[in-house]
Amino acid sequence: MSQSMTYRPEVDGLRAVAVLAVVLSHAGFEWMAGGYLGVDVFFVISGYLITSIVHRQVVEGRFSLHDFYDRRLRRILPALIAVCLVTSVASVIILPPTHLAMYGRNLASVFLFASNIQLSMTGQGYFAPGAAYQPLQHTWSLAVEEQFYLFFPIALFLIHRVAKARISMLLFLGAAMSLGLAQFWVSSHPTSAYYLLPFRAWELLLGAMLALSPSKPSPKDGLWGFWSLAILLGCMMGFSEQTPTPSLVTLLPVFATTALLATAKPHTLVARILSAKILVSVGLVSYSLYLWHQPVFVFTKMATGTHGDVGTKVGSILLSLGLAWMSWKWVEQPFRNRAWLSRHQIYGYSFLGSVLFLAFGLWVHHQEGLKQRLNPLQRAIHDTYREAREGLAYWKQDQWYDANREDCNFYDHLNAPDSPLPRESLTPSCYQRDPTKPFCLLLWGDSHATALSGGIRSALGEHWQILQVTTSACSPQLVASSDPNDRCRFANAFATEVLREAQPDVVVLAQAEGHSDTIFKPLIEGILARGVQRVLLVGPAPEWVPDCPSIAIRLAAQIPPDERTSLGLNLQRVKADAMLASHLKATKELSTRSRYLSLMDYFCSQGKCQVYMAKDPKPILTAHDYGHLTLEAASAFALERILPECAEVEGRGLQKSTMP
Repeated sequence: MSQSMTYRPEVDGLRAVAVLAVVLSHAGFEWMAGGYLGVDVFFVISGYLITSIVHRQVVEGRFSLHDFYDRRLRRILPALIAVCLVTSVASVIILPPTHLAMYGRNLASVFLFASNIQLSMTGQGYFAPGAAYQPLQHTWSLAVEEQFYLFFPIALFLIHRVAKARISMLLFLGAAMSLGLAQFWVSSHPTSAYYLLPFRAWELLLGAMLALSPSKPSPKDGLWGFWSLAILLGCMMGFSEQTPTPSLVTLLPVFATTALLATAKPHTLVARILSAKILVSVGLVSYSLYLWHQPVFVFTKMATGTHGDVGTKVGSILLSLGLAWMSWKWVEQPFRNRAWLSRHQIYGYSFLGSVLFLAFGLWVHHQEGLKQRLNPLQRAIHDTYREAREGLAYWKQDQWYDANREDCNFYDHLNAPDSPLPRESLTPSCYQRDPTKPFCLLLWGDSHATALSGGIRSALGEHWQILQVTTSACSPQLVASSDPNDRCRFANAFATEVLREAQPDVVVLAQAEGHSDTIFKPLIEGILARGVQRVLLVGPAPEWVPDCPSIAIRLAAQIPPDERTSLGLNLQRVKADAMLASHLKATKELSTRSRYLSLMDYFCSQGKCQVYMAKDPKPILTAHDYGHLTLEAASAFALERILPECAEVEGRGLQKSTMP
């Protein structure tokens, strides 16, 4: 820690709790859904420790910026360079070109300590599906800390010189302003609020305030410490990606962390728990473990083509722990030894390593992920679908936007992609019944319902009107009251009203996940009770790791490629489909006025799912990203599965239903 501070083993134990929460969350253990709060814990600990050291040196008149940044470089860069070296080699071997190009861009930003800014600018949300396949996505937190420490030591030094008595008050004002800004910004710009320093500084400043506060033992320290740890663990298990972060809500785990640091005195039970040898050991390697776990998880998924069962997840965690120990032992420890490496040497090596990685990252990005490695079919797949994995670029293409009626989406991809607030209004043709059309279908759900829109429209013909309320990341629900600050509730209340006023003949429901008969049975019953003749529930689409184009490129390494594969197939979606189909088909309602339409049955057989719709004259895939159907795949499905159901509703037979 520092020779100027008394070593506190319970702080390393708290580090262990933080890093294990992050690792378990990223591994996919749902019971630790709020494990991302481990980073918030790190921010508080960092602010506390660094301020304790800097303030003591300032008071004693021996503070030096050279010494401060010398320690920061020795702490941060050696392990980071080692991880990035191994990760870069593995990325060139494993990652497909589009992912490798994104990796190059991320790598360059890491060594500018600007990865948080880069992620915010590209709109790559922390919880976005693609984030799980970015080996360096987790380095955003390092960027936040280094940006903070560019100015904070100088500010603390100057405040001590000119306003010594007001240090705590000024830190409090800074923290309050940062938290207020976060609370204001997170509702409209959650991605930038999550990543950027102005919205995170309050967590570091709370730790700094604690470092400057007098610490007096209290008989209640043990009780406060125990409950603080319980609250922190409860938040880690109870929070989710829907919890606004950072915000007033995250005050709870941040205050719990601050209270733990303040009350975990050596004589308390919580200090003894956190000082347990196994926790302290993990805490000592926590930085290296944090660095290693993300690339290990990403490459395991990429190499195996699976989200991973429990055994794979545990194996990945153990591998990360092993690499972390080696990194701590043979990289972190030697580089902290000033007798082995002088200040000028650490500055020189740090600068050289940063420049080399910056240049390599920019070159890889400029070379489009070294796509020259690909054969002609692989190149064609890459060129056709590369935009599918670049933010929202694919949604902005005319083919997707117009064919699938994105103007019927309360999530405004084009004008407000970072806002959780609903679009002000939809185009009237999305929800108003046309009296000249004899039949009407309402498409309701999330972006996976949107992906069906163009296919349904092309299959049903002009005598069917297609109404559509499809809001990204919002599952369909019957909702009586609206909330303008909640996009999903607002959209579902609107769809419920459309259902009442338009009185469609057929309702098609579709969503990405959360397929449960306990949810859909009452939803179907509620829709049928409103006079709808037929409810069609479309099951989960085949989902690919990391995405369908990447799997297609891997298959195209051999000519001719297999058209169906289990490689990269998310088996959780396959199981959800089978379970939902079994439960719903057992209900009486499903055999009369509702149907379950399985995308798995249509695109998959014998454990393998279709990847290609066609290869010549250009490759056409079933999905353009991890699971959203292409227009061609949606059209084929709608023609064979949805059209016959609508024809039955018409009562005129399949042949007559296709007449203009």
